[in-house]
Formats: sequence, C-alpha cells, structure tokens
Amino acid sequence: MTLKRTTNSFTRSDVAKTLKAISHFDFSEWKKIGSGSGAELQAGKELMDELRATIDPEDEQQGTLKV
Repeated sequence: MTLKRTTNSFTRSDVAKTLKAISHFDFSEWKKIGSGSGAELQAGKELMDELRATIDPEDEQQGTLKV
C-alpha cells in the first residue's frame, strides 16, 4: 500500500474517515496472536488487507490511499 503525501493529506478527519470505514474490524483479535515482530507483521497485513477491501475501485487502481 502506498500512501501519497500532499499538503492536504494525513489530517485527523482523513484518519477518522478511514478507520470508520473499517469500524467492523475486530482489533481485539490481535490480543490472541501474541507479541514480537511476527505478530506485528501479521497484524499489519490484516489491517492493510481490510483497508484495501474498503477502498474505492478508482483509488485501488491508483495504488494510493489518502489518510
């Protein structure tokens, strides 16, 4: 996932909008996978996959996500 930075990107409202789109995602499941770099990589992949699944097809084709 590529995050394109502009002067209008990475605002609180963008982050809130992005996380609201995945409000159904159960972050508490991560407590069950333990700790360490492997667990962090798995959690990051799960979050990235969920975010990608919620992106508009237009944004997905461009490979960027404004957050």
